[in-house]
Amino acid sequence: MSIKDLFIIGLTLCLSSHCLAQQGVFASLDDVLQQAFVDTEAQPKTLWLTNEVKARFQEDLGFNISGLRQRYWQGDERTLWILDEIGKEHPITFAFIIENDQVASTLIMEYRESRGGEIRHDFFRQQYYGIKLIDDKLDRNIDGITGATLSVNAMSKMAKQALWLHREINNQG
Repeated sequence: MSIKDLFIIGLTLCLSSHCLAQQGVFASLDDVLQQAFVDTEAQPKTLWLTNEVKARFQEDLGFNISGLRQRYWQGDERTLWILDEIGKEHPITFAFIIENDQVASTLIMEYRESRGGEIRHDFFRQQYYGIKLIDDKLDRNIDGITGATLSVNAMSKMAKQALWLHREINNQG
């Protein structure tokens, strides 16, 4: 085997491991609950996604919500929403902590795509802290990441969904 062949094999392995390093489980439900509800006990709850709720959601945000129900956790004025959205080909599992009608924190619980995993890092996720939903838009722009456009779009879409759902349960209560 030539040096060139060894170099190509080494480069291929390095690039493959780099791609795989972006995938993984980064937070468990227990991790997220501990972060979201440090001083408060959280209660698991269910929001039933009736046809009326789905119609309001679609009218307000311009995209559909699926399923029969959405599970969430609530403690005092804070809610935790665990949501999945397809990035490019695979679902990304997000956790959004909402308080005072704004994102208090967010985590990437599981990332299954081969590219774009940079969205799980603090430097990116912190852009969402304090963000609010005004009509059907987030109240400020999110800086993208080259090569992660679809993951960034998925995260922004789920931020809108979490903020809308938080508002919905507060309006029902």
